[in-house]
Amino acid sequence: EELQFELNKQDLLFQKCLRGRLEREAIRRRELQEKKEADERKRKAALDNAFDNEVDRLLEYFEEGFAIETADAYGSTLLSEAAAGGAEDCIQVLLGNGADPNSIGRNKRTPLWRAANAGYAGAVQLLLRGGGDPRTPDEGGVLPYSVANGAEVKMLLECWDVSSTESLRKSIAASKQKMEKEREEKEKKQTMELQEGLEVAERKASVARVEVAKLRKLVADYRQQQAGHAQKGEEARMQEVGALLQRSEDKLQSAVRIHQDLEWQVKRARLKLRDFECKLRRRKRKDGEAVAEPDRTILLKDLVDVVTKDVGGKRKEDGRWPLVFDATGKAATFFRYSGAAFFDIADLAVLTVSEEPEERRRLLLALLKHLKYGGEVVVNLGDDLSKMSIAEEAFNAIQCGFFSTFLERSVLYSYLLPRRFMSLVPPELVDDYAELMFEDELLAKFVLVFVAGVDAPSPEVLEKECSAFYTVLVRDPEAEAELDEEG
Repeated sequence: EELQFELNKQDLLFQKCLRGRLEREAIRRRELQEKKEADERKRKAALDNAFDNEVDRLLEYFEEGFAIETADAYGSTLLSEAAAGGAEDCIQVLLGNGADPNSIGRNKRTPLWRAANAGYAGAVQLLLRGGGDPRTPDEGGVLPYSVANGAEVKMLLECWDVSSTESLRKSIAASKQKMEKEREEKEKKQTMELQEGLEVAERKASVARVEVAKLRKLVADYRQQQAGHAQKGEEARMQEVGALLQRSEDKLQSAVRIHQDLEWQVKRARLKLRDFECKLRRRKRKDGEAVAEPDRTILLKDLVDVVTKDVGGKRKEDGRWPLVFDATGKAATFFRYSGAAFFDIADLAVLTVSEEPEERRRLLLALLKHLKYGGEVVVNLGDDLSKMSIAEEAFNAIQCGFFSTFLERSVLYSYLLPRRFMSLVPPELVDDYAELMFEDELLAKFVLVFVAGVDAPSPEVLEKECSAFYTVLVRDPEAEAELDEEG
């Protein structure tokens, strides 16, 4: 009867968990769809605003973070729409903010082609002065002059000196190069400032480290002297040395605290520098690549070296926790028996709603243990990336907002500093997790891994849902060959 009661209890818990998970996934999908639809509405509205010359609304659109080169499905940009509508104010704003005057839209028509075809002389003049090239035809080979509507527009195009276009294009290119150079110089300056901050912090920590070593030696000497006087029965000398020992121990305790603070400042400065450099690399990679791809593609045999040991330091250099894609499921099997703290996503879902305190703490205790000893915590998402939301809830059950904090690495600026870190430790386990037990060297070896039993997602999914992770695609030639044979 007790067994049946327990089984019924587990079944009810599972059903509750399943309903909750389905509801959460439905809400998440709905929210993603709503956001996508809202962004699409804003994009269409912005294109309409550009056409209708509504500058204020267009500026509001940019303030929300949308790109100056926003375009419709055919590639027609905001500038192209403004040109088609003769929206001179919008054209000036867009050109002034770096919009491409020769962007190619539907039927390979440029903004100048559309303005000429619509007969807007003012728009044509602005585009010509902004670098628009009257020699660029549409997909049918028709030039802007050939479709120019109105005598004034035709005269502008006919009388325009194309050498001016070349000069303007060179000037625009030079301006862009100048802006790029200024950006690079600014980034270089920021990098140097962060490097200098790190060097200063390291020097201060080094001085503090030497001071701690001196005081420890002094304390050891006084203790040895005190022991010698005790053996000889020299009470007066014992008391004299005891007073010196007490003062030295107090100084040592203070010096250790100062040294700890300085070491944490070093770690913070180092991480800030690394994160900034990582941000620059991502920006450069984004500028150079049209399609998002996994950060690494590896063989199954290299899983330990790349994800766990981080041979070469690329994962550490990137700064994000790894998300491993492996359609064969072998990566998950490896981690399950590797000694890592391994959680199937279904387990995390049950733990989150469990009525047993010990069960609810399993994830927290696993994190504490492997942070303390420099191990791995692995979450197996199965074959559904959307289940990341379940992992998010499990982490947030530990502390509100803990998941996003951990992913953003601000955890390394706060929680991984032992004094803050201790706030996560349950009162009854404080003795097992004293501040000094968390060593920087071991903390640096800790890794949180997410594994998904899927092949590389689409570029859109990678860009929108996986950008917070260091994505690793695992290839197993033997397994792929077997699948090909079965197919």
